[in-house]
Amino acid sequence: MPKVLTESQIEHFRREGFLTPVTIMPPSDARAVLDQVGEWEKKSGKRAKTHMRGKPHLLLTALARLLNQADVVARVLQNAPHTLLHGDYWPGNISIDEDGRQVVYDWQMVGVGPAVIDLVVLINNSQLWFSPLPVEPAELIELYRSEIAAHSGQTWNDQEWAIQWDFSRMWRFVQEWFSLLALPTQLGNA
Repeated sequence: MPKVLTESQIEHFRREGFLTPVTIMPPSDARAVLDQVGEWEKKSGKRAKTHMRGKPHLLLTALARLLNQADVVARVLQNAPHTLLHGDYWPGNISIDEDGRQVVYDWQMVGVGPAVIDLVVLINNSQLWFSPLPVEPAELIELYRSEIAAHSGQTWNDQEWAIQWDFSRMWRFVQEWFSLLALPTQLGNA
């Protein structure tokens, strides 16, 4: 069997657990993915994050790695307190009615899962659309942690919390980008 990787690449993989850059698609396919992102931006009126627009190979490599390890990510999140999740909870889907009550819209992504995922969505989308925020993300996180502790008894030390937070961000990344990449193709065939 011919060698595909150099000795240096093999050593890097053994030491670091990954190897980049590895060509995962021809440039024409990468261009097509970038065009899909652009088409999604036009139809949704939203803007994909700049660092993902210019380097779709990074997006697809990260997405592929996370999809291959989705069971590991899910296993960590299964230990977090579960609740009803909105799925897209952020100020763009919230309003205040004439009686001062909060009204939440856009429930098509509702589900049950670790509550921290809605917190990730709230903070990430709020930072993207409304930066600077009137409340620091660290304050929201501390409020969340104290309320979860008060209502469920669940607590995390800082290292455990960092794992929950990171794995929730990974899970959300997969959700957002997997559907984003599939959507323009589906719309084009409709």
